[in-house]
Amino acid sequence: MTLFYPNSIKIKSTELNTNGYGVSYSKSNKKDQMSEVWDIADVPAYKSEKGSVNLRYFIPQIYCTIESYEFNGKTTNVMSSVDDLHAYFQEFLLAKENEKDRGEINRVVREITEGMETELEKMDTIFKWVQTNIKYIAFEDGKNGYVPRSCTKVMKDRYGDCKDMGNLLTEMLTYAKVKNAHVAWVGTRDIPYQMSELPSPYTCNHVICVVDRPDSGYYYLDATSSEVSYLIPPSNIQGKELLIHYGQDKYKLFKVKPTDASVNKYVSTIRMTFSDQDSIYGKGTDTYQGYQRIRRSYKLKNYESDDLYDYVKSICLDGYSKFTLKDYNMENLEDNNATLKLNYDFSFKNSVLKDGDKLIFNPDIFDINGSFYYKDDYKQKQYRKYHTDKTYIYELEIPEDFELVYIPENTSFSHDKFYFQATYEMKGNVLIVKRHFTIELLELPPDLFEEWNKFSKAMNQAAMQNVILTKKNK
Repeated sequence: MTLFYPNSIKIKSTELNTNGYGVSYSKSNKKDQMSEVWDIADVPAYKSEKGSVNLRYFIPQIYCTIESYEFNGKTTNVMSSVDDLHAYFQEFLLAKENEKDRGEINRVVREITEGMETELEKMDTIFKWVQTNIKYIAFEDGKNGYVPRSCTKVMKDRYGDCKDMGNLLTEMLTYAKVKNAHVAWVGTRDIPYQMSELPSPYTCNHVICVVDRPDSGYYYLDATSSEVSYLIPPSNIQGKELLIHYGQDKYKLFKVKPTDASVNKYVSTIRMTFSDQDSIYGKGTDTYQGYQRIRRSYKLKNYESDDLYDYVKSICLDGYSKFTLKDYNMENLEDNNATLKLNYDFSFKNSVLKDGDKLIFNPDIFDINGSFYYKDDYKQKQYRKYHTDKTYIYELEIPEDFELVYIPENTSFSHDKFYFQATYEMKGNVLIVKRHFTIELLELPPDLFEEWNKFSKAMNQAAMQNVILTKKNK
């Protein structure tokens, strides 16, 4: 690759992921013209790996940015720092159409926040209104890919893209006297570089609204999804930098902290009873928090009739193929900030193995088998959507005429970034089996593959353990 440019222009070239590829580089200055040359040969074929991070994390790349130029003895900055990046985006933000008639937006804000006294109430209500009433449609049409449409137009059309929604939320919140609402630019996780590392529009592909929290940090208002909560950041910007607009030539650069696993809890409690025909009847209660909730709530809200039943069946008991879903109900479905609860009744047959007077039963209904990564097959970091905390609790009522003669031993595996525990406990005539694991990783690097495989092996071995009951002697 050869780049030519006049001496009056200052270019910054950034090489990414070029180590080990034998890239040669040269630079020359001839007749007031600069040239930079990169040569690379015999590049191995790219091999796709299922589940890996975006290919921009590991393929060779060269980014060339115009830092500044000279004209008539004057130097003008273009993109040499985060200051310049903010000025670039700010210019587009200020170029939006003047609001000729704010009547509609102001009327809606007054109506939906009437009687509300706290800023949090107003913010929650306005955010939900935009999520529900403004449809997300992405636009990339020249300058329109950068300049927000006027709030008047977005309100009239009832649709917009991310920058339209971020700008609309900021305007509505400000009118409602919610202090410190800001437009914020961000790059999603499929972009591997931060704005502080590479101050360039390359690093940004999304816009949201943020509001200062009283206890530091921000509320994250991304209305492009109807299901997200403002209490946690969108999962695809965890670990990324926000460029937050605080007014003319004012900004803050804020790195979004990944959401703790404890915020993304999933707990399934299954209560099971043997029938006379050796079938199992039971009740289940599943609770979803954080990103676990977001994954499921859209379909639970929007599917109807048979489609809804099929979807509920697919998430109850982890879609266990042999069970019959008898009835179900949901709690807190409409409140995106609350724990979603799913209650259901079920039964399944042919799950108990008979051996004379003995009943052999595997209580692990859920398929929690871990994945394995071997370095011969996997070379790249593996992508994970978010940190995870999952608990499966099986409460098995032992029939009066049976007794337990074998219970597996408790087991566990512990690492700084992932943990698993399997326990067995008798309380009265109920055997309580627990499976709990946490994962505190957004990316699994190859140097952790070996430990991860041990973690997966521990889960798989626990999932194969049976309990044995035998008929009591009369």
